[in-house]
Order: sequence, then C-alpha cells, then structure tokens
Amino acid sequence: MSFLYPTFLFALAAIAIPVIIHLFNFRRHKTVLFSSVKYLRNIKKETKAKSQLKHFLILLARIFVVAAMVLAFARPYIPVSGDVDANSEEIVSIYIDNSFSMDAKNKFGNIFEMAKSKVPQISDAFRPDTRFMLLTNDFRNKHSRYVNRNQLLEFISELELSPTARNLSEVTDRISDFTKNKNDGQQYNRMFILSDFQKSTNDFANLKNYENQDAVLVPLSTQQSNNMFIDSCWFESPGRKYNRAEELFARIVNNSNEIYNNTQIKLFINDSLKYLGSFTINARSEEVVKLSYTNTHKGTINGRIEISDYPVTYDNIFYFSYEVAEILNILSISAKAENRFVKALFSNDDYFNIVHNAENNINFSRFSGFHLIILSKLKNLPSGLLQEIEKYIANGGSVLFFPDIDGDIVSYNRMFTHFGSNKIISLDTNKTKVNKIDFKHPVFDDAFRKINQEIDLPEVFAHFIFENRTRTNDEEILTTIDGHSFLRKIGFAKGSFYISAVPLDIESSDFARHPIFVPAVYNMAFNSQGNTNLYYTIGNLQNVRLNIPNGSESKILHITDLSGEFDFIPEKIGSRASSNFRLSGQITKAGNYFMKSDNKKVLGLSFNYNRKESDLDYFSNKELNEQIETYSLSSFSILEGQHQQISDNIKELNEGRQLWKFFLLLALLFILTEVLLIKLMK
Repeated sequence: MSFLYPTFLFALAAIAIPVIIHLFNFRRHKTVLFSSVKYLRNIKKETKAKSQLKHFLILLARIFVVAAMVLAFARPYIPVSGDVDANSEEIVSIYIDNSFSMDAKNKFGNIFEMAKSKVPQISDAFRPDTRFMLLTNDFRNKHSRYVNRNQLLEFISELELSPTARNLSEVTDRISDFTKNKNDGQQYNRMFILSDFQKSTNDFANLKNYENQDAVLVPLSTQQSNNMFIDSCWFESPGRKYNRAEELFARIVNNSNEIYNNTQIKLFINDSLKYLGSFTINARSEEVVKLSYTNTHKGTINGRIEISDYPVTYDNIFYFSYEVAEILNILSISAKAENRFVKALFSNDDYFNIVHNAENNINFSRFSGFHLIILSKLKNLPSGLLQEIEKYIANGGSVLFFPDIDGDIVSYNRMFTHFGSNKIISLDTNKTKVNKIDFKHPVFDDAFRKINQEIDLPEVFAHFIFENRTRTNDEEILTTIDGHSFLRKIGFAKGSFYISAVPLDIESSDFARHPIFVPAVYNMAFNSQGNTNLYYTIGNLQNVRLNIPNGSESKILHITDLSGEFDFIPEKIGSRASSNFRLSGQITKAGNYFMKSDNKKVLGLSFNYNRKESDLDYFSNKELNEQIETYSLSSFSILEGQHQQISDNIKELNEGRQLWKFFLLLALLFILTEVLLIKLMK
C-alpha cells in the first residue's frame, strides 16, 4: 500500500488526544447516601470491571477513528500499473481504430461513435496539464504533436472512417518511437488503444513491452456478422490482346457459416456489362470464378467485378485496369539494317510498328518506347548493349535473342550468366527435329484450336547445346528429339528474355518458315505490353513503378478519377524522367483512375480497399487476456466496462486502487461503535 500524500501521516500523532483524555479523566463523582453498604460490595466490584472495559473499548474506538481519518486524508492506494510517480508529468497517447470494420453496430450503437465518445472520459481522468497525442490509421502529420484537452476534443470531432488498416504492432511502435524522439524517453507515457480488435490486424506476437510506457486496451465489442467478399482478380496469361477472348479469374471468400447458392456476379468493362453469371460457395471457404469476355477496345481498359452481400458492402466491388496497346512497337537489331524474316513477319500488319537498326547504329534512349526487342545474328554483344538490355528487361521489357553460328560464345555466355540462364557448351551440326512443344505456355496461347501431339514441328540442321542445370529460371518452350533446348524463356525482374538455340535463317533451321514461328513471335509481342499491376491496395501504397509510355516520363503527370473532379500530382522518385512514384495517402476512395499528361490519358490505374478488414473475426476480452499472458506482455492491460463511464477505472490505473473511501467508512463505523458503547454499556 502506498500513499498519495504520505506527509499527512504525521497527523497520526493526534492519537495521543483520546489517550490523554482517557488517562486524565477529571470528571467529579457524585456522592450517594445509602443506609447500609454491606450488601453492595460484590455489585461494586462487578460494576467497576464493566466500567473499565467500557472505557477501554471507547478509547480503542476513538484511536481507530483518528487513525482512520488520518489515513483517509493521506489518500492510500494499491498500485496496479507499476511504480509510477503520481505527481510526475505524464503523456497520454490515444489511438482510435478508424478502419471500416469500426462502422459496425452493437446494441449500444455505432462502435466508432462509441470510441470517439470515450476520449472525453479518458481525458477527464487526467490532470488539466496533461499532454495528449491522437493517432489514427491514417498516421496524419496533423496529429503528430502534443495537444491539450481542448485541442484533443477538436481532433476527435473531425475524425472519419478510413480505408487504411493497421496492425497493432505498427500502432504501438509508432507511438513509442514518437514519444522517445520527443522526450528522450524521460516522461511516462500511457497508450489507450480503442478498437474492435479484429484478429486479422492484431498481431500480438509482434508486440513488445516498452520502457516507461503502458498500453491499455479498450475493446469495443461488435455483433458478429456474415461477410462474403471479392479478394482478388488476375489473368493467367500475360499481355492483353485486341479483339481476342480473355479469361479473368476472381477469388471470392466466404467468411460466414452459411452457404451462398446461385449468387450473382457481374463484370463490367468500360462501364459495359460483359459477363453475368452465378456461383455457389460453401461456408468458410473460397471459390475461384472464371469470367470470360472479349476485348473490343484498345487503350486503357477500366473494369470492375460486382457481387451483392450485406451488411458489409465496401468489399463487394473490385476494380482493375490494364492497357491494350493502340499499336505494338517492335525494334529489330541485327548485323545488317534489317532481318528479312522479321520484316516479313510484321510489315504487313498495321497493328505493329517495326523499326530496324543495324548493330552499329543503336539509340539506347529509345528502348523504353518498344514493346519487344529482337536481337538477331549479332556476332558479339558489347558490355554497353548488355547493360541497356538488362535495364530494359528489368523495367518490364521483352527481348528475343537469335544467335549467330559464328558468334562470340564468350560474350553470349556472359549475357546468359548475367540473366541466370544455362550457358552454351557446344555447337551441334547433326540434323535433328523439334519434337516437344509446351502447349500451355503463353507463347502458344490460342495458337492451336486443337492440341495434336503428332503435329509437324521444325527441323534443325545446326544448333547450340546448352547446359542442363536445374537451378535456373529457364522455361522450356520447344525441345529437340535429343532433349536439347530449342526455344526457352527466362523471367528476369519484371521482364522476359527469350532465347533461341538457332539463328534466324534457313541454313540452321526451317523455324523461320514454319507455321508456329508466327504465333510464337506474335504472342511474345502481345505479352510484352508491360506488367503494371491490375490494381493497387489503398493503405499499402508506397513506392510504385508505372510503365509510362515513351515520351511522357519527363512531363508533369496527374492522377485523376473518371469524373476529373479529383486530381493530384504524384511525387516522382529519382530523376525527372523516372517512372517511380510515391503515393502516400492521396487516394482514399476505391475506383478506377487515370494518369494524364497534357490532359491526355497515358495510363489506367485502379485502387481497392484493403481486404484484411473483411475478415470479421474478433478477439473476446478473454482471448485478449490469453494473448497478453501467452506473449508475456506485462506492459499491456485491458480496460473493461466499455458501456459505462470509464473515468473511474482510468483514475484507478493512474493512481492505483484508491482506499480513502474505505478508511472514511471505517472512521464512521468506529464513531458509531463509540456511540453504541456509551449508550448501551451502562
């Protein structure tokens, strides 16, 4: 037991007052005349003993009254949160979870509004000079400072729900770092964390105990509800093609204990309904739904997938966007000005723009403007070209390489090693044949109406033989009868590197004249349209790289919504011509957006709300205590009684369990005892 005002204990010396009164009782005795006292001797002895007992009990009662009153004024308490000096300066940090899940209701009302209403109660429990800091999921700079009580309440009145979801460890670490930086860790900090404590965002395993800091969890329970939501979407094949069939896959998650039968799902492309279907999903399970449609537009494609589910609705729509190139730009680099097979392949198709460069006339600065670069019959690969090719592929470009029979194998192998591929070990001039084709590879996507294992494949007259190491990123597309690689792909960073084992001529193989040559190279070009994300998640946006069309990198770029009412300039990272951007909270609403340059659309972007909040599973108070005990979080405690005034509970946390009321009642009890002794013991 400790005392808030220990100096008041000196008043215990007042106990001497009833003792002195008892010892020096100068009350005069009244003489009573009686005829004979021989029969009163025993009665006198007995009365004297009772009188002494009565006076002794009264003395004890008076001593206890004085002692209890003194202890009550000394404000005794039992510390419940460590040895904290009650008179020291204290900092109070209040975190309000303002994620979408806090928009739920229980029998007392909206829990987000309940959380806001708790803040005045918390602030009332502290001295007027206490400094406060407010934190929400947005981590707003405006809140990153200490304020008084009135300023705190102004902040609370402005709070709104946010699409950003934070892990509990992020919140506590940020508060701890802020208070340490501002105060050198000297002042005592108490955190109040007001949340519904969803299991998906509360990572107790990553929490830690903090020096000079306590964390008080204030759980705001909500009613459990069912929820089904769209988790993600993707294409299994790279590259989108104009006027071609597409298959978009959507993952639906059912977090409820109910089965959803024949639930409707819709797909909109540029606001036109392209798919209408239904699906059935079991309780507590996932379902992947295939949405088939045809690309009938070029340029930016904005899409969205919709389902219907209540009461949680923010995760019923999923936005995505991609580009179907207006024209595909191909760069052909060869020993001479042009390669006749490449020219014949692309020159008669208006959808392709083919540019031919001789190896001694290469403009590296224009690489980013091409979708596919074809290197053919280059005898040597200089280091400068290799560096530019690496940069181009790393940024999402595609390169197709055809060697030269008389080429410099050392320079070839230097390039292959750089990209993590198998090296050339020899040249085989024996006649052979391609006998194996990977029909499922994107290079042959839609190339065959019917798969025929007996298909006639190219003949080979001379080809390079590569190592057969297994720990590479090589994907075999075409293989010879001898098991040697004929055409393969290497994934490197964001791009693709295709390697042929034969030159692009008729002396080494009839591949250039074979029917599979056209769909193979065409699909390489189609699949090279960049891999800008189909969508981004709001709240997880940091540094992103966008495939900005050639010529727009150095211009001022804007991000706008479809209506044009929302507009901001994203922060570029690095040089002015960089395609790296920092998106730090400007976008707070899910939807389709455009990136514009000179008021012209250059790219489509889509943003969705974080699906972590869609898992409506919460920690109960019992489970919270179990988590605290499991991970030995001694600086964490739980403040219960969410539906009542919590000021007294907080004061108890601040000052310990107060005992002054107990001693005051005890003093009254002893006064009553004294009165009863005087009245009844006669």
